[in-house]
Amino acid sequence: FAAAAPFPHWALENALEPSILEELQAEISQHMEFVVKDNDLFSFLQTPDLSGCASPLVQRVVEALYSDKFRGIIETVTGTKGLTSKIDLTSSVYAYTNNLLCHDDELSSRRIAFIFYLVPEEWSEADG
Repeated sequence: FAAAAPFPHWALENALEPSILEELQAEISQHMEFVVKDNDLFSFLQTPDLSGCASPLVQRVVEALYSDKFRGIIETVTGTKGLTSKIDLTSSVYAYTNNLLCHDDELSSRRIAFIFYLVPEEWSEADG
């Protein structure tokens, strides 16, 4: 984590089976409304916080990410102690011409930022 370049990060690949990721993506699309988010830093579609999603599968993922066990893993990997159970958890869609400029993700209440990419298995670097 700490030695990763160009900034400290940890890539956890294949954490979930592809079929679960596909189902998760479908459930979020079915149960959540995406709204346009657009300013000088970004342009994309985003859901409200996923903790309010009615899908049982999404709720299981939310509960796992909010769990003491997951928080403990993150604290161990990053060396960051005292993480709270507060997590901002949304889903975003980047369509053609959408963007997200380089930024530091620094907010007064944020100590860790994480991203799960839910992309098709056949996705390649050429796709962006």
